[in-house]
Amino acid sequence: MEAFNDFVAPPIGAVEVLRIILAVLLFFFLPGFAWSLLLSRVKAVLERVALSIGLSIALVTLAILGTNIFLDVPITATNTIFIGLALTALPFLIKALLRLKPRLLRKS
Repeated sequence: MEAFNDFVAPPIGAVEVLRIILAVLLFFFLPGFAWSLLLSRVKAVLERVALSIGLSIALVTLAILGTNIFLDVPITATNTIFIGLALTALPFLIKALLRLKPRLLRKS
């Protein structure tokens, strides 16, 4: 019976649990949260979390499929992680550039 349980639900170690948590954050929350901070003025936490989850699912899916179809980038685990990281970093970069723009205009 123990062999059957290991086959159906193999034991999960600490590394696998950490990978699952990071993957869920990267693909189901962080990209949408970053974009919602840039684009939305929602102050309520529950609304921001709901918006973040929806945006993340849509953006990550569309970005992965778009890069595959239009740029011929194969869908692999590594490429998917890089796309998720890029989707998370891009809004912070845009926000930093928008904050830097008035300073650059004043100096010239």
